[in-house]
Amino acid sequence: MEQSTNKFQTSDTALAAFIQVEGYLVIGQDYNAQRTTFILDIDERNPMLQELIRLYVTGKASVEPANYLRNYKALSKQARNGGNP
Repeated sequence: MEQSTNKFQTSDTALAAFIQVEGYLVIGQDYNAQRTTFILDIDERNPMLQELIRLYVTGKASVEPANYLRNYKALSKQARNGGNP
C-alpha cells in the first residue's frame, strides 16, 4: 500500500485504538514486520498527535470505554489475521 511517509505509524495496538477513537482513522497496516504496524491518518508532526500520545503515555487519556474496546478488538483481530477481518 502506498502511503505518505509523514503519516503516523505505531505497532502499539492500544495506542492506535486510542488515536482512532479520537477521530484519526487507521488507513493501513504493514504486515511485513514481525509485528503489525498501524498507519494512521494524522501527520506525525501534528501537535494534536503529540498531545494524544502524551495523554496516553501519562495515563490521562479519557475515552468512552465501549467505543475504545470495540476499536481495540477490531485492530487486534486484524493484526492476528494479517489484515483479514
